Amino acid sequence: MALHCCVAAAVAAAVPSLASAQWLDYAQIEASADNASLVLVRALRDGELTTVPALLSATAARWEDGETVAVGITPRWALVGGEHQWLVGVGVGANYYRSRGGADFDEESAVSARVQTEFIGPAPLGSYYVLVQASSFRGGVFAGAQYSFQQQPFALETSYYRETSYHAYNLGLRFALPAERWFLRLGATHDDRTRAYIGVAYNGF
Repeated sequence: MALHCCVAAAVAAAVPSLASAQWLDYAQIEASADNASLVLVRALRDGELTTVPALLSATAARWEDGETVAVGITPRWALVGGEHQWLVGVGVGANYYRSRGGADFDEESAVSARVQTEFIGPAPLGSYYVLVQASSFRGGVFAGAQYSFQQQPFALETSYYRETSYHAYNLGLRFALPAERWFLRLGATHDDRTRAYIGVAYNGF
């Protein structure tokens, strides 16, 4: 456990440097009473600003009796442009899962297919962003939405995650920090119980 804590602390300390050096376009670190998660995303731009960049991503999560890690690449295309955008992506990933939460030790690793869709645009008094992702690995599905208020330092966010043996709902607030593009995240997660979470995020998009 100490090794995992040291690795998590080292990654968290490295994120600001990676972001400032433009190695990352999005980063999110989150923790609650018994779990922690990390999301890192880099857009693979080719210099053409009109082209929707592919996304290279890495995610990791650890809970009381298990962990999961995934990396992937997802090319994307714009189906609708202009004020309201609709993007779709199809990609591949490599996944690992381990859990000792049941009667038997459960471990699995596999290459996965990925699909996702995004909706972005203005809304009354603000703007919206919606993301839906699905993976063939353990039937994973993630859906998230964010509503940012115009000229206000906070946003509402909600999400849902499901896979073969787990599902969870999240509801929270995102507050802009003094450092540009950095945010504090506070909210609650509900699976078999409800618990608070806290996190920080960097959004360079």
